Amino acid sequence: MRATCHCPAHACLSDGRYAVTDGEGRYNITGVKPGTYAVRLDPVTAPYAPKRVPDDGGAPGTRFVNANQGGGISFEDFPLETPLAVAVKSRSTVVQRGPVTLEKKITQGGAGYAVTYTITVTKAVSNLAITDPLPANAERGPVSGAALEGNVLRFTGITQPGTYTVTFALFSAAPPDLILTDPEILYAEIFTLIPSSPNHPASSGGSTNSQEVKR
Repeated sequence: MRATCHCPAHACLSDGRYAVTDGEGRYNITGVKPGTYAVRLDPVTAPYAPKRVPDDGGAPGTRFVNANQGGGISFEDFPLETPLAVAVKSRSTVVQRGPVTLEKKITQGGAGYAVTYTITVTKAVSNLAITDPLPANAERGPVSGAALEGNVLRFTGITQPGTYTVTFALFSAAPPDLILTDPEILYAEIFTLIPSSPNHPASSGGSTNSQEVKR
């Protein structure tokens, strides 16, 4: 008796014997006496559930085989259900404050989420900080692209115009709706004082200075 099952599974004959599939998903049970036998695919060792077929006697994974008096080979297949694809849940939100735009994207997978901040700066700012508290019972993995202080991601000094990426893993069993929060953007805006014209000299002697205003 020969059968195919594309998985490392056990096929159990009703007389108590069984065989294990090889690397090609095939197995043999030899020396079967003439008669009718039930062959059962062991659901514990099969990777997916067996399909229902018309001649399984109402028991998916069971096939009935007639062993002929004159010998020979009997063939049976065990079709399996097609596994459902694993849906990857990815969501994003965008917040903007002044010259700073932040897109937060979360992608669910494994033991939590992959979090990516894409930060676009159109005008130089100082001491840029992103505040985004963690949900209850969540843990943040190592952060790439910014310095982490508590729940605050910081860019020290002056951040020039450009696009910046911050990534980290967030370990949580919470649903995406609770993970996708809107971060808060904080920064100090930089202003440049223009020297006074010769007709209106500045009291400081006309030097150029920079000032910061918290935002």
